[in-house]
Amino acid sequence: MSLFILMRMSGPVGIKLVIVSYTLSFENGLILMVIAPCRKHTGKIAGGLCDNLLTCIVRAWDYTKPMFVAPAMNTFMWTNPFTERHLMVIDDLGISLIPPVTKRLACGDYGNGAMAEPSLIYSTVRLFFENREQSSSGNI
Repeated sequence: MSLFILMRMSGPVGIKLVIVSYTLSFENGLILMVIAPCRKHTGKIAGGLCDNLLTCIVRAWDYTKPMFVAPAMNTFMWTNPFTERHLMVIDDLGISLIPPVTKRLACGDYGNGAMAEPSLIYSTVRLFFENREQSSSGNI
């Protein structure tokens, strides 16, 4: 099993997009996608818009395979009714949410909306696969 990571940098702010996928072999292809941080893409994904590489990949994704999003945005954006609607659509698609945390945000405000720590994102995905392996082997 190999690990593939694609990152696009966003200037001094840091990583704009991270797609992590585990591949069993070239024949089996991608079996997982994690989008972290997921900012404006939350609405684009919910609306089915595909105007960049990420949203095109999401639009073509096989939703029988797991996808996780870890939003990061200002508290006012996070608590906006549109975001709530977008998250409901994302949930209906079977996409798992790794919720943001409360801390000092990039804008300088303090509140809920910061992306979960990478270690928490990793642990969430790892637990998902461990639980799936246990349930498929009958060791629940």
